[in-house]
Amino acid sequence: MENYEYILTTQSVQNEDGSFFNPHELISVSVEKAKELTETGQAIRIDTRVMDELQRKVRRAIKQAKKSIREMRESDNPYYHDPAVLDYEIKRVEDALDREVNEINEQWKRERQQMIDEATDIAANYTVRVSSSDRDKAEVIVSDFLFGSETGNKADALSDFQARLTSASPSVLQAIKARYADIKHTLDTHFNTLDTVITMSAINRQPEEKLVKIAVEQLPVNVDHDYFVYKTIKQSRDRFAWQALDSVESAGSLDAQFRALDRMGK
Repeated sequence: MENYEYILTTQSVQNEDGSFFNPHELISVSVEKAKELTETGQAIRIDTRVMDELQRKVRRAIKQAKKSIREMRESDNPYYHDPAVLDYEIKRVEDALDREVNEINEQWKRERQQMIDEATDIAANYTVRVSSSDRDKAEVIVSDFLFGSETGNKADALSDFQARLTSASPSVLQAIKARYADIKHTLDTHFNTLDTVITMSAINRQPEEKLVKIAVEQLPVNVDHDYFVYKTIKQSRDRFAWQALDSVESAGSLDAQFRALDRMGK
């Protein structure tokens, strides 16, 4: 969808309506929201350029088919004045569109499988090496949180801890897990369930090398969403006069047209 992009959450992420996205969930959000979540470490961007281009290819094919059909319907050529002939020619265009979209879908399935295979190979060969420096950094981060939670402002201690977890490297996070019991005890003692879930989710954040595999496996199997919407609109010719659909087509994107069409049927 235009002005939206796919990102993968690295931890529990609160949605605008108060609900939560799960860790490692592929979501489609506005470009602005994606920027916010990725810059704060709550999500990672996924390379969907191939998928995006194939979706645009589907949209271009639909646009060309609609143009051809409209030209035939509005033509002064007597050839198209015979309803049987007109239906025949329109069906030829629609069948060609259907074949083209199916071919694009098959191309995307091959591309998607290649992405999965490559990501699987990278994830399988990824290892985390924890150095003494990583252990020292982890000890400082955990100690500051435990001490602050017991003696200082608990909210500030938690906020600082979560911020440092977000920016911590995979090797430091691995070292932090060695203090799991102490961290969990402090969270259960001084904080609510939601705080605990969010914090433990941040600690268990997977490295990007492994997250990419999780993400690409959740990418759509097909790239024909717009074609599905187009066919739904097209089938409504049985319910509405073709001319009445002009107001639908002027609504903008295919998704907006779908909503306009739904309003017409109510």
